Amino acid sequence: MKRLKPFELRDPELKRTMQDAYDLVILLLDTGARYSEVANIKWNQIFLEQREIHLWRPKVQNETILYMTDRVYES
Repeated sequence: MKRLKPFELRDPELKRTMQDAYDLVILLLDTGARYSEVANIKWNQIFLEQREIHLWRPKVQNETILYMTDRVYES
């Protein structure tokens, strides 16, 4: 069974991939958005100063404003 190396010995690419996965999970958990909705977000839908994400929801054909929690904002 392969195990992860200690954090300081991990490849930088692996560290970045793991951080990206963590950030995605936090975004999904804290906003309640579906993966397919988040996967299609464009940068012009994210408003950091207002801590808002304008999310198009194809299932109901409307736009929803999601407010960033502290965890989402800091990720």
